[in-house]
Amino acid sequence: RAALAGDGAPLRPGGADGPDPAGPTPEAVRAAAREALAGLVAERVFGGDPSRWLAEVGDRAGLAAWGRRGATPAARLIGWLLATGQGGLGRCTVAPLTPGVLAARLAQAGDGGAAAPTWAGRPYETSPLTRNLAEPLIADLVAVFGNGLVSRLAAQLVEVARLVAPVLGDDGAGEVAEEATPELARDPGAGLGLVEAARGLLAHRVVLAGEQVVDYAILSPTDWNFHPLGVVAQGLAALCEEAGAIAEPLARLFVIAVDPCVAFDLARRAHPGAPPFTVPLSEEP
Repeated sequence: RAALAGDGAPLRPGGADGPDPAGPTPEAVRAAAREALAGLVAERVFGGDPSRWLAEVGDRAGLAAWGRRGATPAARLIGWLLATGQGGLGRCTVAPLTPGVLAARLAQAGDGGAAAPTWAGRPYETSPLTRNLAEPLIADLVAVFGNGLVSRLAAQLVEVARLVAPVLGDDGAGEVAEEATPELARDPGAGLGLVEAARGLLAHRVVLAGEQVVDYAILSPTDWNFHPLGVVAQGLAALCEEAGAIAEPLARLFVIAVDPCVAFDLARRAHPGAPPFTVPLSEEP
């Protein structure tokens, strides 16, 4: 923030003064900020060059070896999950959302912005995990742990490594395959915008009558992932049944791994033989 906006407030509506006009150009400032951030991520997350990390952790054995070295908090967390047999916690059978399913769901006029979306009666998931299922490391993890905790966290690490590696000089590591955007409708007054946001596939759909907007729908990753019968609900049910006494911190970790985008409360309903627990409201979104 300091690199991009100087003493200003870059997130305040109306803008800020930004860097000194007499100083480096905005492009140079942004480049310096990218390099500083990439270097910080390389050091604090991967413990070294992210492109080398991608080459060394091509399967679960490589990931486990990285975790055992434990040079960073991310490595220690992955290492602990694998060493204690917790890697599959939260696994369930919710299917990954595809652009085609999303377009079909949004084409339901007047109903595209439902808070609990389904398609053909099923909830779906859209996340860093679902868009990295073809990665060799993630495919290997999913074969053993399904869509459980370690697969989710590893998918986020793969994405971060591919994003920062080009900034540090490895152009090939940042290549990401993209799916074609499906046609929403032949009506020239309807439009669909899809973007792979940090948490999953985000969609905006607009319908015009002349120059007037007559329908506007948004489906965010949270709408799908936090559906009452979605991947978080099913994952937490499975996790709490399997994790027993240590369910509370792992449940919180699972929610954060999926990422609700906002602060959250997490509580378990009391039932015979299992005391309730409550996770406090997180201080930051």
